[in-house]
Amino acid sequence: GALTFAVPMGYVRQAASGEVILDPDEQVQQVVRLIFRKFEELGSVNAVLHYLVEHQIQVGIRLHSGPSKGELDWRRPRRCLLQLMLRHPIYAGAYGYGRHRSDPRRRHPNQPYSGQVLAPASEWYALLPDRVPAYISWEQYERHLAQLQANRARADTVGAVREGAALLTGLLVCGRCGCRLAVRYREAPRSHFYSCDRHQVEYGEARCQEFSGACVDAYVSEQVLRALEPAALELSLAAAQHRERERADLEKGRMEIRSQIGKGTEVRVQFDYSGQSKKGG
Repeated sequence: GALTFAVPMGYVRQAASGEVILDPDEQVQQVVRLIFRKFEELGSVNAVLHYLVEHQIQVGIRLHSGPSKGELDWRRPRRCLLQLMLRHPIYAGAYGYGRHRSDPRRRHPNQPYSGQVLAPASEWYALLPDRVPAYISWEQYERHLAQLQANRARADTVGAVREGAALLTGLLVCGRCGCRLAVRYREAPRSHFYSCDRHQVEYGEARCQEFSGACVDAYVSEQVLRALEPAALELSLAAAQHRERERADLEKGRMEIRSQIGKGTEVRVQFDYSGQSKKGG
């Protein structure tokens, strides 16, 4: 039988025939074409996202499940949606199957579908061109992929060194929105900041908050050391008591040796490396 799949934004599947066609809503089509046009013009997902947010342009999504299945839902644009559109071959009219591979290094516990990376087109299980109506040409699609790869390579080059001094990397959560904080480093003067920019990255909104990392690191270090003081004191006392017992055992052994010598008994003594004595007669 034919293999079906959920179609992305800008497409619908006809219930009777299963044929994939352009979304009949003209505004949905216009937004899709605008996104591709702006990426050609601006050259980055981030720039396109900020353009859409600045001009209050929403994207039309067809609901795939629930009582309102098939209805149009207008939502604010997201970075991941734009990236999916630019990487999906359907917008160039092609059907691709087996486009993703699982990368164990990127997999997260308790997230079975995490760690998926886009494989080169030559490694897909199937690539059938001219199967659905297209928004862009195949040449445009390949240019978009090349541009995305160039952007990623440039970002990796700029941000490769991340062995910074931040103490709480990956441990802080924003008290306002609950998102995990990222670390930002600055060279002049050399410093680091904890920043909540999840909504800025995903939706092009203003940054939630940002604050100096040095003072927070110092405060947390002080609180941790203070909390550990009782345990550290207990360990110190236990170590002192252990040394005292060793000293007493050693002194007891020496007294026994002196007692044997005083009785005229031949005594051979051998000390092992731990400081304990072994007697022989």
